[in-house]
Amino acid sequence: MGYSIINIDSWARKNAYLFYKDFDDPYFNFTVNVDITSLLKRCKTANESFFLNTIYLALSVANTIDNFKIRFNENELVIHDSIDGGSTLLYDDESFGFGYYNFDTDRETFILNAQKEIDYRKSTKSFEPNEDQGKNNLIYFSSVPWMTFTSTKHAQHNSINKSIPRITIGKYFNLKDQIMMPVNVEANHALMDGYHLGLFFERFEARSR
Repeated sequence: MGYSIINIDSWARKNAYLFYKDFDDPYFNFTVNVDITSLLKRCKTANESFFLNTIYLALSVANTIDNFKIRFNENELVIHDSIDGGSTLLYDDESFGFGYYNFDTDRETFILNAQKEIDYRKSTKSFEPNEDQGKNNLIYFSSVPWMTFTSTKHAQHNSINKSIPRITIGKYFNLKDQIMMPVNVEANHALMDGYHLGLFFERFEARSR
């Protein structure tokens, strides 16, 4: 897990960072309906997991945007070489746990390894939210395929690294001849702005075609 230390004094976002970093609630978020018509069709044709393809797509995009790779690391601000993912997982007894997925630029390799992780978690029904507490090059994912939403609100705790973004995907729906899906991205305003979320949604939708 490689990273570089950011020189805050020479960073273009220095003023915004200093302004927002000590906010009690520094998070902001947007929910956007994205066109996943082609992505869903490809997954069904190949009999592949739509959930894991979506996480792969989101991580692929996030790894192209520097601000999504910036994290608080003790008293430093760092930018990681690569960002991995973690998600909630629903078990067959309606409890849930957490899975962690190392990013790989090769989609098939990522999905294969991520599916092994999910299978293991479901077989043990583990509940280990702090397993990777020392690892902050993550994005937290949630999936709520039972509802189409227009906004989300996450539980917060002071022990959680406040620089880790959260991405939530919802139930997809038909809109004329397209299939749309709500995607919510929540991030720390000290590290990124609406511009960076705009880049994420633009690239996510472009790569899903």
